[in-house]
Order: sequence, then C-alpha cells, then structure tokens
Amino acid sequence: MRVFMILLVLVVVVVAVVGYEREWFTFSSESNDHNTEVKFRVNKDQWRIDRDEFHKQADARLKDLERQLDELKVKAKNANTASRVKLNEAVADLTDKCRSAREELRELGNSAQERWEASRTKLGQALDDLKKGFDKAASHFQ
Repeated sequence: MRVFMILLVLVVVVVAVVGYEREWFTFSSESNDHNTEVKFRVNKDQWRIDRDEFHKQADARLKDLERQLDELKVKAKNANTASRVKLNEAVADLTDKCRSAREELRELGNSAQERWEASRTKLGQALDDLKKGFDKAASHFQ
C-alpha cells in the first residue's frame, strides 16, 4: 500500500509539473488590505494544442520514414542475393514497425487528456525503434 501511495504522489507531481510547464493551468494571486485571493485557471484547450502540434510533427516524421522505407524496398530489389535476403527481412520488420507507429499516431490523435502523455511517450518510442531499424538496414550498404 505504501508503494502505491508513493507512486500515486509521483504521478500527481509529474502531471502537475508538466501541466504547469505546458500552461494547461496557471496560478495567480491578488492581495488587498485584508485578503489574498488565489486563482487557479485551467486552460482546457492548451493540451489539445500541444497534442495537435506533436501529432503534426510525428506525422511528418513518420511520413519521412515511410518514404525511406519505399527507397529501401527499391534498393533491396536491386541488391545482390546475399544483401537482398537481409534487406527483405529488414523491410518486413520496418513495415511492421511503420504500421505500429501509424496505429500509435492514430491513438494519440484520439487520446483523452489523461492518456495523452502515455500515448505520446509510446509513439516516441515507436518512432525511435523505427529509426534504429532504418540505421541498421542502412549499414548493409556500407
């Protein structure tokens, strides 16, 4: 139970820091002679703006990787037999990773605010895995 409470507090702190940094909410105060008024304002649209901007950037990155995949398919067709086998395996793996990243991107676009950070992290990892796969495949030509 203690570990659960610690994890819960950590999640709340992370969400609070990220939310404040991204201006999902703000604090302000006003003082007069006898009172101090503290205001908490939630910007309901800011996380959507952040999500849409990240979605646009991730989509452009994924389209570039898909273009590279198409180029790799052409290179695989023109490669010698030994290289062709390795490249075809890499192309199959990268095609699966592209599909997976495209699905993560679709989920990100539909994610609610509570799941946005997790979806964003998952998509970032999928794109990084895809890039590593391309780097590995490119090493067959060096």
